[in-house]
Amino acid sequence: ILLRKARRKSGTITRVHGIHVCISNTHHPILLRIQEAFGGWVVSYKPSAGQIHGRRAVWQWGLGSQKAAAFLRQIRPHLIIKSPDVEIALQLQDRLDLTLAQFGRRRWSGSAKWSPGTRLPEDEFQQREALRHAMHALRGVPP
Repeated sequence: ILLRKARRKSGTITRVHGIHVCISNTHHPILLRIQEAFGGWVVSYKPSAGQIHGRRAVWQWGLGSQKAAAFLRQIRPHLIIKSPDVEIALQLQDRLDLTLAQFGRRRWSGSAKWSPGTRLPEDEFQQREALRHAMHALRGVPP
């Protein structure tokens, strides 16, 4: 679960919650198979010159938003350690879907953006923040 802050051209800062799934591996073909099955993107992260000699490139597959939620629902029965994380992520995506159904959305650079003059109600923002904090608590990360 993430909270991204984006600065608009006007200088105001927009806060956007979302879910994101990521799998990293040094074996590129397995991530390409996952991408074939579920969509998403695959990128590589090559070791920098200052890192240990002989390290292999790391590949990363990822999905966001409703596609991430669909993937998580499909794998949820097989999870043990990450099961609580998935439950929180799915709760957030359900809230996002409900809010977007109520208020509508416009697409801009791949992220949800409220129509002009429409603000996310503060209580909804706080509910989303509570889920983000719950996810951080699972990981032992301070809020």
